[in-house]
Amino acid sequence: MFLNAIAVFIGGGIGAVLRFLTSLAYLRFYNFNLPLATLTVNLIGSFLLGLLIAYFDGASDIPENVKCAMTIGLCGGFTTFSTFAFEVFDIIKRGEYFIAIFYTILSVFLCVLVAAAGYYWAKNYVYY
Repeated sequence: MFLNAIAVFIGGGIGAVLRFLTSLAYLRFYNFNLPLATLTVNLIGSFLLGLLIAYFDGASDIPENVKCAMTIGLCGGFTTFSTFAFEVFDIIKRGEYFIAIFYTILSVFLCVLVAAAGYYWAKNYVYY
């Protein structure tokens, strides 16, 4: 149990740093009205989570702490629901209600879709 917690800590730290670097890259190169950095990390993280779950489903020889580090830690640290919620609230504060609703629906729908796509792609084409 303690090893799993340490693994989540390490994976989460790596994921958070990757998210931070992605955000910096977006701030430097893009200036959109939508928070695309958060959408990007959430989509990549959701797809990666789907891939990992598919892989771990058929791999009983992988230690539990590695699974925890990769899924809960790395993917959990890389993706961000709290930033997503803050950014939607910020859009609402600016009075852009349609954009807030659109972004919320788009984010949730696409993240679930790419998680499923990652899972089924891995199951059917990578880990068969």
